[in-house]
Amino acid sequence: VDAALPLDEVLTTMLRQNRRWAPVVHDGEYFGLLAVRDVANVDAEHWPDLTARDVARTDVLPAGPTEPVSAVAERLRASGAGAVAVTVDGRVLGVVTLRDLSNVEVLLDRLNNEAR
Repeated sequence: VDAALPLDEVLTTMLRQNRRWAPVVHDGEYFGLLAVRDVANVDAEHWPDLTARDVARTDVLPAGPTEPVSAVAERLRASGAGAVAVTVDGRVLGVVTLRDLSNVEVLLDRLNNEAR
């Protein structure tokens, strides 16, 4: 979502796309990450007056596309964040959630057990 988008429009966009997390961009570059929960924590009367930039999380560094899954999972767990943006040179490629990583870990464990 664009950093200048008001929170009411951010929420509408995220819900239409069935997204719990969205990368926030400014001038095409990654700025931060926003969760539906972050918007919900703001009184609805303020949604039209606040932008994605105002509430975006900037405390979790984005991951690179070649970064090991284990490193990203460790960073997410240590930070308490539920997601991380994946970027290259400031361009957003996507978002990986802790749930995504947990599903991968379960699949890898299952495959490892079946190989025995």
